[in-house]
Amino acid sequence: MKNPIIVISGPTASGKSSLALKIAREYDGIIINADSMQVYKEIPIITAQPIEEMKLAPHLLYGALSAKEICSVGVYLDLAKAAINEARDKGKLPIIVGGTGLYLKSLIYGMAEIEEIDPEIRENSRKTYDEMGAVNFYQMLIAKDPLSELLNILDKQRVLRAYEVFMQTGLSITKLQKTNHSLFSVEDFVQIGLIPERAKLYDKINQRFRMMIDEGMVDEIRNLNSVTIDENHPARKAIGVREINSYLNGQISLDEAITKAQQLSRNYAKRQITWIKHQMPDMLKLAYDDIDDVMLKCFKLIEKL
Repeated sequence: MKNPIIVISGPTASGKSSLALKIAREYDGIIINADSMQVYKEIPIITAQPIEEMKLAPHLLYGALSAKEICSVGVYLDLAKAAINEARDKGKLPIIVGGTGLYLKSLIYGMAEIEEIDPEIRENSRKTYDEMGAVNFYQMLIAKDPLSELLNILDKQRVLRAYEVFMQTGLSITKLQKTNHSLFSVEDFVQIGLIPERAKLYDKINQRFRMMIDEGMVDEIRNLNSVTIDENHPARKAIGVREINSYLNGQISLDEAITKAQQLSRNYAKRQITWIKHQMPDMLKLAYDDIDDVMLKCFKLIEKL
């Protein structure tokens, strides 16, 4: 295969970063982030950015944006395309690593394939519509996406859909319907999906959150609170932020905050595995107990390219 792009996906705490590092060092690669939270520079601890791994191999798009910015799918595609081309221009192997399914699916298959809307975006959209009314909501949509003026103001479902798509991707639904925005050929990607043994994964998730506390997560969230950003900004929705803020506000104990965040992380990991199994048809799914077994399989796969 000429100019392959390696993709490593998997749930949180599955060992993606360590596997990517080994591949990068063995095959002269550059690791490129595909995690929607790890793009923000203010929250490296709570998003588990691979700080130690970054010292050992080139990494791109980790902490690349300020929390004052919003990384929609459309913004990510632009950043990812530039990063992949940078790696190729340097003669390096691009290695995409992350668990944000929408980022990966849109990068590989194109934006027109994206049909799933984040449930929170959907809920907020409908709540805003009910509060503002049809006319005001329609005017707000047009201000964000002028092409939506083509929609019938009375067609609530299409107006809501246009708004949801714009909020999720940063792009007009009208443009998305005309082109799939595919950046590369599907055949360029070698897709690897990690599916670790569940009990071990959950134990690792629990341990890692405790480690984050020891590394300074609470102070990191205090610092995030000092940044002037909207309450609905994605960075404020990172798992653990709301829970630790509840602790800081005196509403719950630190142990309660940790327990809640651990549960949310386990739930998120479960959803990530479901996404890999059902939304990524060309991805090689690797179930394992030991990440080293996966490493050997990946090395053999890459050597055949």
